[in-house]
Amino acid sequence: MAEVAKNVWHFLLVLSVVLLLPERGKGNVAAAKDKQMIFGLFDVPKAALRNVALKKVTTKSVTLQGTVVVNNPNFFSIPMGEVPFAFKSSGRVIASGVVPDQGSLPAWKEKTFDVPVEIPYSIVKTMTLDVAGDGDIDYELDVTLKFRMPIIGKMITIPLNKSGEIKIL
Repeated sequence: MAEVAKNVWHFLLVLSVVLLLPERGKGNVAAAKDKQMIFGLFDVPKAALRNVALKKVTTKSVTLQGTVVVNNPNFFSIPMGEVPFAFKSSGRVIASGVVPDQGSLPAWKEKTFDVPVEIPYSIVKTMTLDVAGDGDIDYELDVTLKFRMPIIGKMITIPLNKSGEIKIL
C-alpha cells in the first residue's frame, strides 16, 4: 500500500511540474536569474566552504579541518553521498580523499559537516621551507558536492574552493 501511495505522490508531483512549467517561464525571468533553478521550479542547494583550520598535530601527521555548510531550499530531502576533496600547497596536491556518505540533506534545512585532511609527517617535512619562511602554510582546499535531485533525477555538482594560510609557528 505504501508503494502505491508513493507512486501516486510521484505522479501528482510530475504532473504539477508539467502543468506549471509554461507559467513559470512567463514574467519570472528576474527571479530565475537571482537563483539557480532546475526547470524553473526547484532551487539548487547553496553551499560554502568555511573555517579551514589546524585541528591536530601528532608525531605521525598534521590534521586540518574544513567546514562545509549546505542549505537545501527545497520541500524534499536530497541524498548527498560521498564528498571528494583535494588539499594543495605550492601548486601541488598534498592530500586527497573522500568524506564518507553524509546521508540526506533535510528539506528546508542547513547541514554542516567537516572535511578532515590528514597530512603525513613525511609530507609535512617537505613543506618546511614554506613554513620556515613565514611561519604558515599557504593552502587551497577543493571540495566537490554532488547531488542527484530526487523526483527529476538531475545530477547537480557544486565545486567549492577555499585558499588562505594556516599559521603553524
